[in-house]
Amino acid sequence: MVRHSLFNALAGVASLGAAFLSGVIVARLLGLEAAGIVNFTVWAAMAGFVVVNRGIPTTLWRFIPAMRASEGFEATLILRNSLFQIFGKTIGTVLVVLIGFSGWQIWSGESESATLWVAGTLLFATYAGAMFTLAEMRGLQRFRDIALLSLLAVVLQIPMVALGAYLMGTLGAVLGYSLGQLPLAVGSMRLLPLLSKPTVEIQSDVRSYARDTWLAHLIELLVQSRIEILFLGYFLGPAAVAIFTVGMAIANLAVQLPIQFSGPLLPFFAARFAEGDSCRIRATYTSALRILAFLVVPACFGAAAITPELVPWLYGSDFVPAVVPAIILLAAAIAPALADVPSQMIYAAGHSRFFIYTGLAGGIATIASGLFVIPFFGVAGAASARLLIHVLIAAATFVYAGRLLGQSLPFRHLAAIFLSAALCGFAAIVTVESIGAAYGAVPAVLVGVVTYLGAIRAFGGLPKQDLERFLPATGSLPRPLGGVSRRVLNSLAR
Repeated sequence: MVRHSLFNALAGVASLGAAFLSGVIVARLLGLEAAGIVNFTVWAAMAGFVVVNRGIPTTLWRFIPAMRASEGFEATLILRNSLFQIFGKTIGTVLVVLIGFSGWQIWSGESESATLWVAGTLLFATYAGAMFTLAEMRGLQRFRDIALLSLLAVVLQIPMVALGAYLMGTLGAVLGYSLGQLPLAVGSMRLLPLLSKPTVEIQSDVRSYARDTWLAHLIELLVQSRIEILFLGYFLGPAAVAIFTVGMAIANLAVQLPIQFSGPLLPFFAARFAEGDSCRIRATYTSALRILAFLVVPACFGAAAITPELVPWLYGSDFVPAVVPAIILLAAAIAPALADVPSQMIYAAGHSRFFIYTGLAGGIATIASGLFVIPFFGVAGAASARLLIHVLIAAATFVYAGRLLGQSLPFRHLAAIFLSAALCGFAAIVTVESIGAAYGAVPAVLVGVVTYLGAIRAFGGLPKQDLERFLPATGSLPRPLGGVSRRVLNSLAR
């Protein structure tokens, strides 16, 4: 499973790198206001997919490993085909509506707005296809193929966004994002002939899971998908959207790579629940949580330390107001990132309804903050409200998972990790303040890493069995990197 995690992490690096660099390019080429329009369009296309996907991608990801273990590969193909028929017809219906609306705008004389709608519709379609392919490949645990396709997407998206923004402005930038989805979307296109065939009946437990998951995702959309952008755009305009998006990009840069290591957990937990192997579930759960915290927490503390120099250097002086929101959003990113481990376990156990309740509570709180906090406190208020809401939802997730497993959190190890990460952040701040300017970020990161690893060893942040899980995976890395990784891991053992 660790090897799968490495490939999943590589895919995450590719996708994260493409999104981050594309955002920087758009900001540099188009400026604050236009970047806000592009960011809003991209967010709307991806959020719209969550609204209409009917929970099918997560259902596919969840049931393929369990069905393959119990009923064989043929049963998984039947399930995949049946779910795609529903998925494809739903997405097709939405596309017809969106294209019709774009045509109506053209007929009404609003051609500029219509062209942006067309580009957004294309992004929605390619993103939908990519997400179905990604869910199928994750369920089949084809993480190496995911990594290769994600690298291809990077090679395609970054230059296309740059060229599109340079030649066509906001429209070209959105089209560039659409092209970046094609490597994965092609995998779903091969299934399009299934739409003309009779629909196969789906098992009741699969339908129930898809329904609950869809509802949970709809509600989570209010909390997890930057719904604050709607309120920021309405009350404060595109510039506020761009500033908030930059803060979210910095936060995602810190946490998304480590989170990719938890990608194989859902199919792993699903297969173990099907086998009734509760001992391996508990052992993997606590180990995965410690390892994820080991990666996520110092990344957020360290990134917060260098953000005041990093943001204006990457995005330009117009984006200096994004510094404070970015630091707050880095803090806000820790809780949901760590909660990804219990969330995967809860989904695998078939308790997706839990996320309906937490998502509903978080959604109400987010809407309230959008109406009563954002108009008065702006982007910083939106970031602070997000921090509070995410901490509370993560706490509820950990409590529920603990009761489900009958196991408490590894508090001693987590405390050691947080203390080590705080020392890492402090060392990075001292370094970057001593050197000054953006180039001080590089030595600050190096000093922070060394400080963190030393503190982890001193405080015993990771037990020996967690380190041993990583050692075999270092053989999959290139020789110099693998050797260095093995020495670092061995040095952390007490």
